This record gives sequence, structure tokens and C-alpha cells, in this order.
Amino acid sequence: MLKFVSVSLLATLLMYIGGLRGWIIFIVYSLLLVLALFGSALFLFIRGSLITERKVAVMVGSDTDLKQCADGLDYLKLLHSTGCIRVYGVYTNSIHRNMFTVLFNLIMLWLMRVDAIIVVAGWAAHLPGMCEAFYRYVLRDVRIRIIPVAADADPTKPHDAKVIKRNLAAIYSISEVPKHQMILSNGKDVCFGSAGFLQACHMIIEIDDLEPVVLPEKKSAFKRTITEVPIIADSFRKDEKSKTILTLVK
Repeated sequence: MLKFVSVSLLATLLMYIGGLRGWIIFIVYSLLLVLALFGSALFLFIRGSLITERKVAVMVGSDTDLKQCADGLDYLKLLHSTGCIRVYGVYTNSIHRNMFTVLFNLIMLWLMRVDAIIVVAGWAAHLPGMCEAFYRYVLRDVRIRIIPVAADADPTKPHDAKVIKRNLAAIYSISEVPKHQMILSNGKDVCFGSAGFLQACHMIIEIDDLEPVVLPEKKSAFKRTITEVPIIADSFRKDEKSKTILTLVK
């Protein structure tokens, strides 16, 4: 963002000082920048398409989650070294603290034709669901599969009430994402902790046997005035009352 602002200020200064010449320099610079970005994206796409191995990435919300990934990362390293898969990288980025970085990395992985991303997050584990939603609703992608893992808040205190609460929050933040198509263990359980991450690494091999992703129906976004909202809310309340009455009658 800082680089973008700096370039914008420099371009504005050139236009102000240089007049027509400044405009020409700005236009030429902009065209070169667009061509460079397009060329880079095309290169990544072609290179990713030519790689025949399964392309995998790992994304964690915090470096503290990596200590629970040690065994699984060793397994991925073995598969990578034997040519079974291609691991594109292990990314640390929080959806709360590094939102633009997360979206940029997801776009880059999409351009590189990655097949699966193991996404690890704890506590309020929104990162896996956000990755899933971005690919399905924004990029309308059906190829990349998200394998979520809920990180254990503190493996040394399994019976601590606060730890249990945080672990449940992490699991439900993943499992209760509406109409998600993330890959769960046995189709219903969220992978959890160190053993869960290792399990997620094994599940990468089984992606081809899963049901294909179906693009969800997009829902419109609205901006309404403060006078319109009560009318719409009241119509919803009337619908709920009608449904309740019909249920009682039946």
C-alpha cells in the first residue's frame, strides 16, 4: 500500500511539474507496469500448468502454529523430495492482521495452479473459511481444495477450561461455515492439532477421490437508507409470524 501511494504521489508530481510531458511519462509508466503484471501472471499460470505433480501449499495464521505442524511438514518434505508433490511454500499470514497479504497470496497460488492448500488456524479460526469463500465466491474457482486444520490452543493443558473453550471455538469456526466444501476428516470432522495436521497431509493424496466442488449461488450485497431498513425488517417479521401460525395450525 505504501509503495502504491508513493508511486501515485510521484505520478501526480510529474503531471503537475511536467505538464503534457508529465502526462506522457505517467501513461507510459502505467502501461509498462500493466504489461509487467500481466506478463508475470501469464508466466506463473503457464509454469503451473506445465507442472504435473500435485501442487500444494500450507498456510498458517501464526508462526506459533508451526510447532504443531512439524511431523506433517516432514512428511510433505519427503513427498516433495521424491517428486510425488510440489510444495510451493509455507505461508504465515493472519486474516485479521494481514488481510491484504492473505488475499494477495491466495491470488498468487491461484495463478500458480495450486491443487490444495492446508490452512491452519486456532482460536477464532476464520482463515480456512475465508480462503474457501474467496475461491468459491470471488474467483469462482472449483479446482483448488482447502483442507482446514484447527490448531490446539495449548496441547500441554488439555483439561483447562479456557483451552477447551478456545479449541471448540477454532473447530466450530471451521465446521459451521455455511455451505462450505472444505475437506474434513471422514467428511465430517475437522482435523485438530498436531495429529490433525499430519492427517491433513495424508489427505492430499486422496483429493481425486472426492466429490467435485459445486459453485455456490452468489448472493447480492445491498446498501439501504435508514428509512428503508425498518420496512424490510418488518416484512421479515411478518413472514416469520406467518410461518409460525401455519406450523401451529398443522
